[in-house]
Amino acid sequence: MREVLNAIFYLLRTGCPWRYLPHEYPPWGTVHYYYRNWRRDGTWQQLHDTLREQLRDAAEREVSPSAAVMDSQSVPTSKKGGPEVTTKARTSRCTFRRKPFTDSAGTRSPIPLQPVR
Repeated sequence: MREVLNAIFYLLRTGCPWRYLPHEYPPWGTVHYYYRNWRRDGTWQQLHDTLREQLRDAAEREVSPSAAVMDSQSVPTSKKGGPEVTTKARTSRCTFRRKPFTDSAGTRSPIPLQPVR
């Protein structure tokens, strides 16, 4: 199971496609299966919350943060090329607004994505 976790951390750190996972890790299908199931059943969120609580406890702070900082960032997405660019009927832009929340220690909360209007 540790090798599956190492493979997931490798993928997240490098950004490589699932199928390009090096042979020193388990097969990509096995790694993807566990990642997908843990994401769906809330294991990743529970792991994040537990680690955040332990970090705050080690820093002698309250387990749940009493304040948060919100930032707003516009993140461009893929743009279309060709004739789609020149049509005037298209009024929306390919942009999402990301609003990350962090506590005073800098640990992040989940990032909700909202389309820019």
